[in-house]
Amino acid sequence: MYTYNTLTVTGYEGKPVPNTFIRQRGATSHAAIILPGLGYTAQMPLLFYTGNHLIAQNADVLQVNYNYLTAFRGIDRAAQHRWLFADAEAAYRALLQQRAYDRVTVVGKSLGTLAMAHFITTQTFPTQVDALWLTPVLTSPDVRAQIATFDGPSLLVIGTADQFYDADVLTSIGETPSDETPSDETSSRTFAIIDGADHGINITRDGNIDVIQSIHALETAIRAIVAFLDTEK
Repeated sequence: MYTYNTLTVTGYEGKPVPNTFIRQRGATSHAAIILPGLGYTAQMPLLFYTGNHLIAQNADVLQVNYNYLTAFRGIDRAAQHRWLFADAEAAYRALLQQRAYDRVTVVGKSLGTLAMAHFITTQTFPTQVDALWLTPVLTSPDVRAQIATFDGPSLLVIGTADQFYDADVLTSIGETPSDETPSDETSSRTFAIIDGADHGINITRDGNIDVIQSIHALETAIRAIVAFLDTEK
């Protein structure tokens, strides 16, 4: 069983960082931090089911509930990134203070992958770290570089109708067609490329969301995430 709490997290310019901390009642050495997208919260399907599977794996889970939709208006991109990075780093440090962890799973969705790419290079991690890059911002050189160089196990999930999808970029960081043998058999990077899925892992037909096909796309994504997390136990 587990409890729901709020950690005291002081982020950018001394502002509090909204969060929900799901703490296992019993012992655990596994923690996860979930960094949502700009308008895609930790309670939305892709992150909701990922978080709940981590809870079922006996992980403590910190959901960072920032919402910058209004706060980022009128602020240049460099300032937005400083705000995001400061909040994400503060949340991660607060998580590590809860107990001794041997494993940390970092989950980022869209905007959250920018934070991942930053603090993976600036923070100290436990023995085992794995990364879930969900619909990453592949237009960002920093995101591309960190996906390519991160040496822990990682999974990248993206749809072919996502505005950030780029087949050439994915090939350059190790993705290969399913019927081909990966060029680097020792790579710890795995990929779930979902045909026709957009940035929200939805399938759109004639300008409307195809609900049934979107559910199938979400299932494909979640199955890949569950398989990855179960493998990395």
